Amino acid sequence: MNKKISADEFRESLDRYASDLKANLLLAQSIIASEAEGEGKMKRKWIKSLVLALAMILTLGTVAYGVTSMFRIVNWQGEVTSTVAPEEPQGVSENEEPLIGSLLRYKDTVPDDEMVRAWFDSEDYPNGENSTDKQAEKHFRCAEDFLDYMSGVTTLTAPARFPEGEYEYFDAVVTLVCKDTGKLEVVASGDAGPIHYIRYRMDEADALPLQYNVNIGMKDGRNYSIQSLLWYEELPDATGLNEGETVEQAEARGMDGALLIRNHLNDSDRDVVMVRKLKEPVACKGLISLDPYEEATMKFYEERIWIWGFGNYDPAELLKMFNGD
Repeated sequence: MNKKISADEFRESLDRYASDLKANLLLAQSIIASEAEGEGKMKRKWIKSLVLALAMILTLGTVAYGVTSMFRIVNWQGEVTSTVAPEEPQGVSENEEPLIGSLLRYKDTVPDDEMVRAWFDSEDYPNGENSTDKQAEKHFRCAEDFLDYMSGVTTLTAPARFPEGEYEYFDAVVTLVCKDTGKLEVVASGDAGPIHYIRYRMDEADALPLQYNVNIGMKDGRNYSIQSLLWYEELPDATGLNEGETVEQAEARGMDGALLIRNHLNDSDRDVVMVRKLKEPVACKGLISLDPYEEATMKFYEERIWIWGFGNYDPAELLKMFNGD
């Protein structure tokens, strides 16, 4: 995070990052759940991608500013357990590029209270393999409204406080999935140009908060991002470190583990990653194929939280958001 960027650039990069993470994580989970349906080859492909994503999720700089040659993977004690070489992103053919653009544009037309699975067919991705999901969402532009909503949420941990000062913007999105005891209703299916889609809706009482993303821009140039999501398995590894980064254990209220990451190339650069083990697994419905009636139960065993800061801020502010000090 050494390159200086504007508040708008920071927010846009985080929005793109969080959107891609949400879609890829849920797709990976649904494919992993489908191994019993004879899709083991696809499962292995996505597990490999998900392992790489674990290293990249927790190091935002690798997404926004380019990757280093190796990641050092550390556990919750801050000990290096392995190293991972990031894969080069696969290119997109000239024929597929406009299809992917159409896919993303169609997702943006879906109402917030609906879910959609959308896909296209191509030579490289036959039978709907290039699909993407959009979950139901709630959007907030006011910190007080977000915290008021989160006061009734038990699956995710809301910040105890936000940074003080004058805000330039506050954006928060809560991603919702359907409880395993709820019902998904197919409300529409068909084609939008080259895109095929199936849209779903659930009763509000069946909505389960799976993830939230908060982006904050302060008028004095400070920027913060917080992401919390339920994780589908308990992992001993905590994060991946870039060159020049070190990690130390920290204390966070209500968390079973917390790490503070320091970038020695930029002394004001800090990231925090935290984990909370769930007392009981949280289950939701997941789609495991393009058939609207084929569902699976997905279970989540822990909550993971990441906090990033940029600008001339007090690094202690990151943990204060959850400790409330």
